[in-house]
Amino acid sequence: MFDPDSYFAEIDRTLDRCSARFETPAKPHLRVEFDENAKWSIIVWRFEARFLTGSRLVAFESHSHWNHKHHRKLKYRFMNADGALIFQVDSHSQPIPFETPPHLHKGPTEDVRLQDGAWELDGLSLSGFDFCTMWRLIEDYLQYGRLPWRT
Repeated sequence: MFDPDSYFAEIDRTLDRCSARFETPAKPHLRVEFDENAKWSIIVWRFEARFLTGSRLVAFESHSHWNHKHHRKLKYRFMNADGALIFQVDSHSQPIPFETPPHLHKGPTEDVRLQDGAWELDGLSLSGFDFCTMWRLIEDYLQYGRLPWRT
């Protein structure tokens, strides 16, 4: 079960722990709307970071309840300093059930789209993929210059 308080608190802890590695003008933008029972109904979250290397991350998530199910849209785009795509994980602006994995685009173009289970992912699962998973991939890339899938 998705708990937005703990999820976004985990993101804040992750960003606080790593803040020396990036420049960003503000904290993530978070907007939560509640229904008549004081339960969240829509969540919108945005964050952008420019790393000391010049590379950039633009992140977006939205969560909603639709047909009594939790759906989300996400787009995490990681780019070089010149704006060329390194990789992107998204749901193509479509709300997907929370349990449904997004897909991954390998840079430098968005033409290569990998679904969960693709052999090129070399065992990386996109199931349960979230911002903290994205952040760990970026940290590995910035520190070691590698990504866990086949290029």
